[in-house]
Amino acid sequence: MKNISIVLCICLALWFPSQANALIISVHKNPDRNTYYNAGLCLDKYADAIGDSFHTYDSLDALTDNITLTNSEPICIVGHGSQGSAGGHTGADIGTLLEKHVTPHEDGGHTIQLMPCHAGVGNPSLVEGVVESLTDDGWQGTLVIGSNGPCSPDKELDPPYLKKVKNPLKTGTLDCKKDKQTKQNLKNIKNSVTNAVKECMKNGSHLDKANCMYSNDDISNRFKISRDYYLKNNSCYFTSNDDAFTDTQVP
Repeated sequence: MKNISIVLCICLALWFPSQANALIISVHKNPDRNTYYNAGLCLDKYADAIGDSFHTYDSLDALTDNITLTNSEPICIVGHGSQGSAGGHTGADIGTLLEKHVTPHEDGGHTIQLMPCHAGVGNPSLVEGVVESLTDDGWQGTLVIGSNGPCSPDKELDPPYLKKVKNPLKTGTLDCKKDKQTKQNLKNIKNSVTNAVKECMKNGSHLDKANCMYSNDDISNRFKISRDYYLKNNSCYFTSNDDAFTDTQVP
């Protein structure tokens, strides 16, 4: 899969207030640069790196002791996805994983941010699957959020840090023709970004890789250019926040 299309396979729509901790779970056993970048944005906007934890789906499933969340601690599910699935896991799978290995705070107030694209759509959607499977005491009132289409993070926006999803009808006011200058810009920064990513991936922990990937200006610049290029060639449409996301509370 090309880098440009990969960038748009993950999204971020964080609506919860800033907290000291964040629990990050990758749906992939081996997170890629884009997954780490989104995790870094979650850490930057909603955590202070004190008590944060980063697990893959498999490593969390292998735990013998539960993770107990702090008051209102957010959960970020990172990775690539399509309608009804992320990393081969359904929403019900993810919800069951949380029930099995994560204990909500007694005061609740948690938000589960599903970052994979299309998390808010499908039959059932990832959002619906997670909500329906969180039946244990303590999860009631938890807000589950997912995107209604392919998307990309933008740390320069106001919350929820993402206002764009693909318009399936490909209508809008932008020119949908290929942008030659953008393609040239991507080519010009390719080597510097590749080297930056390699350096970040040398870090030992998932948290270190996430913070490194997110804080590197070259990498952030490529994400922005890739997002703009994708929008011009595939969607040509900028949604409002109300159109972009689905959010549902656990009953």
